[in-house]
Amino acid sequence: MYRVTTAVQQSYRRREVGMSDEDIRSWLRRFLYDPDYKHMDGTKAVPMTCLCEYAGINRVVLYRFLWGDRPLSDGYRQRLTVAINAVSSGLRWFRRGDHTYRMNDPERFQKMPRYERVRPL
Repeated sequence: MYRVTTAVQQSYRRREVGMSDEDIRSWLRRFLYDPDYKHMDGTKAVPMTCLCEYAGINRVVLYRFLWGDRPLSDGYRQRLTVAINAVSSGLRWFRRGDHTYRMNDPERFQKMPRYERVRPL
């Protein structure tokens, strides 16, 4: 009985945190390679640096996660879930002439604050 309860509690905890690692990895690969997430001229509509800046996470950790070198923490998983949901509901970036990116609707999509890991004292 104790093991069943613990397994149920862990599944609830995982559901609160967000998507699984494989779901996040498949969504990120879709943003990189799927033509639906590119503009007419072939540029990326969801650059990884802009997605990381929007989610407030470090892009090196994200790339290491994509390569399979490092797992995601619960905080990163939760932030990426929110960012992926925003992109699936219409968030895109457009490249300006001076090699900077801007969001398509900054009033609708607010950037998350920078992720600060909480360490026990």
